[in-house]
Amino acid sequence: MLVPLNIPPGVYTNGTEYQSKGRNFDANLVRWQFGALGPMGGWRQRTSATVSGKARRVISWRDNNNQVWAAIGTNSHLYAMTAGGAVTDITPSGLTAGRADADTGAGFGTGLYGQGPYGVSNPAVVSTTNPASIWSLDTFGQILLGVLPDDGKLYEWNVNVNVDATQVTNAPVDNRAVLVTPERIVMCLGAAGVPRDVAWSDQEDRNQWTAAANNQAGNFSLQTAGTILNAVNVKGGSLIFTDKDVWRVVYLGPPLVYGFPQDNAGGGLVSAGAVTTADGAAYWMSHENFYVYTGYSQPIKCDVHDAVFKDINRAQISKVTAWHNASFGEVWWFYPSADSTENDKYVVYDYREGHWNKGSLSRLCATDKAPLPYPIAVDASGKIYDHEFGYDHNGDVSFIEHGPVELGVGETTANVTFIYPDESAQGDVSMTFKTKIYPNSAERSFGPYTATQQPVPVRVHGRQMLVKAIGAESTNWRLGIPRIEVMPGSKR
Repeated sequence: MLVPLNIPPGVYTNGTEYQSKGRNFDANLVRWQFGALGPMGGWRQRTSATVSGKARRVISWRDNNNQVWAAIGTNSHLYAMTAGGAVTDITPSGLTAGRADADTGAGFGTGLYGQGPYGVSNPAVVSTTNPASIWSLDTFGQILLGVLPDDGKLYEWNVNVNVDATQVTNAPVDNRAVLVTPERIVMCLGAAGVPRDVAWSDQEDRNQWTAAANNQAGNFSLQTAGTILNAVNVKGGSLIFTDKDVWRVVYLGPPLVYGFPQDNAGGGLVSAGAVTTADGAAYWMSHENFYVYTGYSQPIKCDVHDAVFKDINRAQISKVTAWHNASFGEVWWFYPSADSTENDKYVVYDYREGHWNKGSLSRLCATDKAPLPYPIAVDASGKIYDHEFGYDHNGDVSFIEHGPVELGVGETTANVTFIYPDESAQGDVSMTFKTKIYPNSAERSFGPYTATQQPVPVRVHGRQMLVKAIGAESTNWRLGIPRIEVMPGSKR
């Protein structure tokens, strides 16, 4: 009997391995497009130059002379990069550097009143974690704007590699983030050291911040217990994210200028870098779920929830960063796994086809390719990479492993005698069979088998079976719907 291994796109990891029956259970550096499985694009180092500090934010834009730029913010520096890969340090003079890693220490107000000497923190009491530092970057026309929360000043850089970024005149200080709204008004978030305050400039004038009858400058304090972390523009307005909730930004015009209705009371950001936008919608990681905003916010059903939230380093969760890979309709998050202090895993939501993906990749942050020729990403050593370039994964293996397929009926086992491969180029994919008699019994492995002929003779025995398919490195392999020939076996 020929049995097709027709596994639907996406990865499912919630619950036990047996609950992923008929689904893909594990994956690395693969993707589905129009139902076809193949490798993700590879990468190459874009330039020999590196950046100092840990990069957590990168954006790209085009200036008024049609020149393409990228800006990379680390915990200690700010860099500009040309389309050709020339990297220039544009760090503002006197910048107060931030943290490469999150740290936790003792604090005031966390112990019993009157316990211990006055004015001395209690080392036995754990206080709020100080997050890893992430630049907030945006553009005002061709001008780059940025805030590093630990420094707090609003800086600007007008695409001149001979001049470092400088402080914006009259702007508030001690800010956490910056946003340029669709109305061309600059907002400082967590302004003047108040974690819930929003201050904004006059329209088209980033240097006018004092409210008057003849301008649109102003400020507002959100009624929230959270701390503002970031903001993004979406279709119809903007969103402000705290660590606890989400607020809409609605343009009203003078005299109020903006209104701030609450959108979500429980889906706050897990980190300042954990939100990105795609096609006018916002996607973000919260503390225990993923969310999307398309006029209103709602959680996204996540098929890899357990793989992410049960294997994430909560002490370094402030390092999570998100980006949009528009060519493939994907939203990505880089995050540190439980065994790592730095981002070493990724999770991907394919918003066009509605499935999830996961894998391992050591990148701190990334940005989409437009207007660059390729998406760019930065690793922990400060190297800058072009991604989706060829199919060379630098030795990392691209594979897919699906959950159990029932071979036997009832107590009967079965034998697999032949594989009928379905590949775009025969021999590009090797397949290893793993079988069990019961879900928690010992596993036996058979293979790997490569399609050197059609069909491929094999000797596989068990009651339930899964297959791990590994693609050949540096090839654009495709795996369709292979079939296996199954023969009845014994009861053991």
